[in-house]
Amino acid sequence: MPSLQAITQRKDALIGYVKSCDTGAGFALTPGGSEPKVEHTFQALYILEVFNELGDIDEESLIEFVNNCKNVDYGFGNTEGADSDIYSTYYACWIFDLFNVEMYNYTYEWVIACQNGSAGFGEKINESEYLYPTYYGLEALTINGTDLSDNDVSVWLLERQNTNPSSDDYGGFATDGNSSNMWSTWAAIGSLSRLDNISQVLTEPLVSWINSSQNLNVYEDDYGAFSRKPIESDYCLHYTYTAIYSLRKLGTTYLSRINLGAALDWLLNLQNDDGGFRTKSADSDSSLSLTYYAFSILNLLGERGRLDTDVPWEYGFELPLWLWFLIGVAIVLTAILLIKKYYID
Repeated sequence: MPSLQAITQRKDALIGYVKSCDTGAGFALTPGGSEPKVEHTFQALYILEVFNELGDIDEESLIEFVNNCKNVDYGFGNTEGADSDIYSTYYACWIFDLFNVEMYNYTYEWVIACQNGSAGFGEKINESEYLYPTYYGLEALTINGTDLSDNDVSVWLLERQNTNPSSDDYGGFATDGNSSNMWSTWAAIGSLSRLDNISQVLTEPLVSWINSSQNLNVYEDDYGAFSRKPIESDYCLHYTYTAIYSLRKLGTTYLSRINLGAALDWLLNLQNDDGGFRTKSADSDSSLSLTYYAFSILNLLGERGRLDTDVPWEYGFELPLWLWFLIGVAIVLTAILLIKKYYID
């Protein structure tokens, strides 16, 4: 029978939230979710592995779930029966590697088949190349130990940077090389870093483009957060993650050019009282995916210690669902008895 657990620190609340998304096989997007996904399973395991909290995982059931997401082409879908895609296939490779389970050679051949010649990777075989799936393709092949030194994809990646000084998107990355955005920039920088070719990037215009995406208005709720690009105001956790990741990969010195303190303060304020994280300051629900990105920022910066602090909300005991159910039943029965007594009297 579950016991009451006192939650007093941010870290404990975060770990508790992640574990509550466990379905018994894989992990769901939110607590109580019925459909596990390979993506969310990866995100949960990434966090739990860092905190050395994998002991409660049913490894056999989890691996069985992931393996059931494998298709006849040896690629993996996000759920059982879903089409193969390069993201889910990378997550599956990472999970198998975490638990020392040998991945199928045909799976890595499937990943290689997603590359279009010497250009980038598509989300699936015979699909157009984009920056985002290229990052995941390279990461999957790295797990396999594939030698990427002779891969001409670096040339293709560098050609995706906007090199037009008169453009508002000057310095950023996009698949078309013009309409720069933070996710594409994240994928390009991550890929070039993996290929050891990040030194060939036009760094100064890129850093300026990223820095201009930060909200520096102290009177706004999302002060410190980043947007999709400088001209936008869609500040949220995803773009803050991609911005900080890119600057960190370019070099730690570039982090001093942003208001990192404001970004981290904003980030910590996104933690809800269920232990998970939301996407922006305005009230919204937690999700495992958002919690993963929040934790990834702290982990990337070596700032996990910020979670070793007391939760800012009033803490006490975390009641399991079964106990809430019993409390609800007791309230209803008490109300019925009081009503009967009132009418009888």
